[in-house]
Amino acid sequence: MKQLIFLMMGVMFFSFLSAQNNTKVLLEMTTATGCYHCPSGNHYIDSLANLHPDKVIVLRYQFPLNSYDPIYYQDSAEINQRSKAIFPTGQFGLPGTYCNGVYHKMGYPDRLTSDSIDSVYRVRNHFLLEIGHQVTVDCDSLDITFTITSDTIQEFAAGKLFAHIVLMEDSIFFKNPPGNNGEKDFFFECRKFVPEVTGWQIPDQWSAGMTRTYSYKVPIPGYIYDLNNLYVIGFIQNNSNLHILQSAKDHQQKLPYYAGIDIHKSLNFPPFTCDTILNGAKVFVKNMGTATLTSFRLLYRVHGGIYDTLQWTGSVPSDSLAEITLPPLGISGDGHKTIDTQVIYPNEHWVVESFASQFSSSIEVNVIPDEPPVHEYFTRTGFPYKGWFIYNPNRDGNTWMQNKTTSVSGYYMTSLFLRSFTMMPGTINEFYPPEITVHQMSSMTLYFDIAHIMTGGAPDTLEIFLSDNCGKSWTLVYKKTGNEFAYTSIPWPEWINGVPDSTEVNSWKRQTANLTGYAMDSKINLRFKYTRGEGNNVHIRNLYIGPGVGIPDRHADAFSIHPNPAQGMITIESTNGERIMGIEVFNLMGAVVFSKMEPIVAGDKLTIDLTGLHGGIYMVRIKTRAGWITKKIIITGT
Repeated sequence: MKQLIFLMMGVMFFSFLSAQNNTKVLLEMTTATGCYHCPSGNHYIDSLANLHPDKVIVLRYQFPLNSYDPIYYQDSAEINQRSKAIFPTGQFGLPGTYCNGVYHKMGYPDRLTSDSIDSVYRVRNHFLLEIGHQVTVDCDSLDITFTITSDTIQEFAAGKLFAHIVLMEDSIFFKNPPGNNGEKDFFFECRKFVPEVTGWQIPDQWSAGMTRTYSYKVPIPGYIYDLNNLYVIGFIQNNSNLHILQSAKDHQQKLPYYAGIDIHKSLNFPPFTCDTILNGAKVFVKNMGTATLTSFRLLYRVHGGIYDTLQWTGSVPSDSLAEITLPPLGISGDGHKTIDTQVIYPNEHWVVESFASQFSSSIEVNVIPDEPPVHEYFTRTGFPYKGWFIYNPNRDGNTWMQNKTTSVSGYYMTSLFLRSFTMMPGTINEFYPPEITVHQMSSMTLYFDIAHIMTGGAPDTLEIFLSDNCGKSWTLVYKKTGNEFAYTSIPWPEWINGVPDSTEVNSWKRQTANLTGYAMDSKINLRFKYTRGEGNNVHIRNLYIGPGVGIPDRHADAFSIHPNPAQGMITIESTNGERIMGIEVFNLMGAVVFSKMEPIVAGDKLTIDLTGLHGGIYMVRIKTRAGWITKKIIITGT
């Protein structure tokens, strides 16, 4: 009788243990920095995980889509291989979510709710998982231990049960969004599979109390952003049905000696200069370790040169900053210059490199100005172009970028684009056209076309400033708020792909500013400052800075084009011996239809064939030694 009682108690105790093995919910999510709907989907999943930290584990994969995605390219081979394994039937989308092996419809992560999480979590599971990691003494590798225990007899199809370990990074922050959807904060990111993406086969027959422990030593990849944010997750997957049987995770471990560079405060100098020496550049080094920071070495260089070393000593508590002023930096030479910094050997300890310990910023050196006119449709690739630059003084928002898409009626469209809708009110984004000489001009004007939609809230503001002393002081020459330059106001959510048509006059609003008062100066700079209120995204194109007639005063008749109108063949000929250095022909939508940018052999005369173009008005840009000339032609077609 006593034996029966003890047996019953044992069964009850074993059943009690089994009942405690809840099934952790593994959410594998696909996303991309070029996916416009992904930020909201990511935010929803992150919020859901934060509501249920003991029930949910998020494993996020970045993919490329219409944009550069650095996190994807750092380990693209493994991400591609994993995606083929979990999407065998072609079910793939952005954003997309797998919940313990069950795919949820693309673009609808909000279909996962707290109730659906609880329904999975309550399922009894007979695997107990324990996983942990330690950073090695020399701070270049991780020692990972993964223990699997079964609390009952279990049997699976032969060769179908696999274990996986994934090295994760809890959070990655960028100064500016790396892609074009405005997202710059990333959480629960997959960084590397251990020992490989396919995992490893584990026994398919388990007895009660059976345990297997697996240990791996993994070098820390060189593309990790913050070593303090590393952790590992482990899970068991049945490859016959892709079902995740159980998962587990450990937590980040803060290193004792670790230093990084504050990206929001460091190297925060103006975006351009006319000087050849940069004075007063500051770097703010953050103590990211648990011990007081007493020394480090700061490396710095200009534009790929040899690193100089600055030895620092002092006392900085954990999570505090040390301010360092760099010696004067020589930045001679026209164009884009990069200043690179890196902090090494905190408290004389070697720590493997990470992006947190490095930071680069750039400055444009204006030594050789452009000749007017500047006339840009933003059809050329590689924005910001030479002499142009973008600036986000808040370091908390998007930047201006070239946008190529299809308008609402199907026409191909290019513009300068700012995804303002995703920013906080008050965020400032600026762009600067190239510096130009104006001393030979008797009149000068600025015009551009803008497309913007209001959303009923506080209007956005566009201001344009002019400097005639290389940015030492600025004068306001244009200011309008969103309700003055927006072409409509509708209570829509984000205006993503609603690029207006070239043929719709009311979609684009022409903006002008008379700059004649600054003509005959030596040279000028312009600064376009856009301040986010509560409006929507904005497009700018057809930007022109030059004489009011559209070409420089001194050579208005320097070239002739004949015949004009023409059926296809046209001849461009200099009337004063001016040499032709290049030709571009583009339509009124800004698309380049002909380009020849190398110097013309004949020098002052060129015949080109535009046969096949649709009839209409085209613009011809002629490059000379003195600058660009823009002229209009009419093609009648054949």
